[in-house]
Amino acid sequence: MAPGSNIYSTHRDKSYSTFSGTSMSVPFVSGAIALLINKYEIEFKRELSYFEILNIFYKYTVICEDENYNYRIIDLSINEKA
Repeated sequence: MAPGSNIYSTHRDKSYSTFSGTSMSVPFVSGAIALLINKYEIEFKRELSYFEILNIFYKYTVICEDENYNYRIIDLSINEKA
């Protein structure tokens, strides 16, 4: 799960402020996916297809459920799965 609450970030007029919400978690998730894409493009020595990227995403996520939602958490510490 990406942090999305009380994120200290840049703001107008060269200042900083604290924000919450999905807009604040997107950079963390995007960065994690970019690292994974880079890792596998180097390994395979070619550009990955959309479906390969999607499969890699699922490989590094854990399904979480609570009473109201089903969601995935990216776990970059997961070792290579067989």
